[in-house]
Amino acid sequence: MRSAWWLRSGYACALSTAAVFSAFEASAQAFPTKPVRIIVGNGPGTSPDVQIRLVAERLPAEWKQQVLIENLAGASSNIAAERVANATPDGYTLFYASIGPLTINMHLFSKLNYDIVRDFAFVTQFSKLANVLAVHPSVPAKTARELIDLAKRRPGDLRYGSGGNGTSQHLSAELFRSMTGVQYLHVPYKSSPQMTMDLMGGQLDLAFHQPVVVMPLVLSGRLRALAVTSDNRQAWAPTLPTVAESGLPGFEITVGSGLLAPRKTPADIVEKLNADLQRILLTPALKEAYARNYMEVTARGTRDFAAWQKSESEKMGALVRASGAKLD
Repeated sequence: MRSAWWLRSGYACALSTAAVFSAFEASAQAFPTKPVRIIVGNGPGTSPDVQIRLVAERLPAEWKQQVLIENLAGASSNIAAERVANATPDGYTLFYASIGPLTINMHLFSKLNYDIVRDFAFVTQFSKLANVLAVHPSVPAKTARELIDLAKRRPGDLRYGSGGNGTSQHLSAELFRSMTGVQYLHVPYKSSPQMTMDLMGGQLDLAFHQPVVVMPLVLSGRLRALAVTSDNRQAWAPTLPTVAESGLPGFEITVGSGLLAPRKTPADIVEKLNADLQRILLTPALKEAYARNYMEVTARGTRDFAAWQKSESEKMGALVRASGAKLD
């Protein structure tokens, strides 16, 4: 009798376990059954906002459900990150994260109400975006190499601008300084538009700036582009060399962004999200749309995205510490 009881009990457990796995599988297959909300920690029209919207507008045809984008800008995207970290982990509230919360903020702020690794599941990295090393036309340098030589002849004389301490613009310039030994003056701004105006006006000599802002000004002759900060040339400016090609091998900073879910979101739903998003990201039409907006598709899956985040966080942390930047 006891043997029979254990057999019946084991059989019941097996059935129960099978039922649980079956339910998980069914939930992923059915997902989503209602609208999905994606929180963006940046304002409308910014690069991360454009990136997610180009993909999100294609998702209703895939999912037969609405996809709602909510912009929750402020506090370097920390408000948006905290909102999603505390959301129900069912796949219906997601976070489109830019480089700040992914790799910089944990080094820049002494206290955060979320932990990007502990509180999130990495779904898919969408893209990488190169900054452009641009100078005012009055600067007598036509290449990054010439700019380095100029800065060494005039230590502390050149002024570069950024959209604030700890931004990718600032850290690109900090990496440039650390690899070349040049000395120049950092002028941080509260907003990139004002910095751009001063760069065009000649109050600044140079900046590592976003291509969507810089390239139209380069084409109109109001700025001069010297190089891109990525490790490869970009389709939107194939003749523009990388900083690495210009005499600094190993130089590379790109702005990576991607989709995250609350940490306890079922693994099968995370995998379904990843598969559906990669299918869209790898289409020629989406790649072309990204290229028109000065972005490059990466389409890293969950493991590769997490590995990239770890590596980039270590690099950005070293740059933040070297710069002495802090935000609280």
